[in-house]
Amino acid sequence: MSYNIFENRYQYDTEIIKKLSIEKKKEDLKKIGNNYIEERFLDKNKAILDVDSERIKLLKKEKKKMVSDYKKSDICNLFNWDEKKPIGAIFSNDLTDGLFATKTRLFLDNYLWLRTTIEEASKNKDINWIIKPHPNEIKNDVKLTTKDLVQKMKLPNHIRLLPIDYAAKSLPKIISVLFTSHGSAGYEYVAVGIPVVTAAEALYSNLNISIEAKSKKEYFEIIKNSHKIDKP
Repeated sequence: MSYNIFENRYQYDTEIIKKLSIEKKKEDLKKIGNNYIEERFLDKNKAILDVDSERIKLLKKEKKKMVSDYKKSDICNLFNWDEKKPIGAIFSNDLTDGLFATKTRLFLDNYLWLRTTIEEASKNKDINWIIKPHPNEIKNDVKLTTKDLVQKMKLPNHIRLLPIDYAAKSLPKIISVLFTSHGSAGYEYVAVGIPVVTAAEALYSNLNISIEAKSKKEYFEIIKNSHKIDKP
């Protein structure tokens, strides 16, 4: 039907989720989910291959090695940050593909969302920020990249791009909050105890998983107070 042309075809069915929540084998389903998350984020070899595969390929071409395990103190020393402050993460969505896959969004496209989020985050000096580019920027060799945007913005020191040789799989150990427009990190990181804020319809919308901002005003207020957000 023409009226649902912009519906997200891959969104999880809320009715199915409700049924699974009262399923007799609910505990078994939880274990399957927990095992998946542990493998993806906590198992060293599996996590690196899953989360950082595209960057590993690029580093091999450049004959560099991935820094796979690091602590918050390592990142703070790298950027000369105060270790007492929390660290937030901004995960860039694909800037050139899948731009019209969501029915509702606070910003016109992924690029505008990213730029505005970075601008607002740079105002909050009570928290340090890491910006992570989307893997497709390497995979597809695109011209519009997160790195280029960051370089043009001339940002303050407390908001920095994640170095390409630092594995994303260590981020759950050091960040306190994560922002994504509508990416899969919105449910993956919540599963390991990191609150996630979204600004557009996502696969997991309306399931009480991420913090779903309903307006730009609300979204900016969340960024302003992101250092105060409790764990889920």
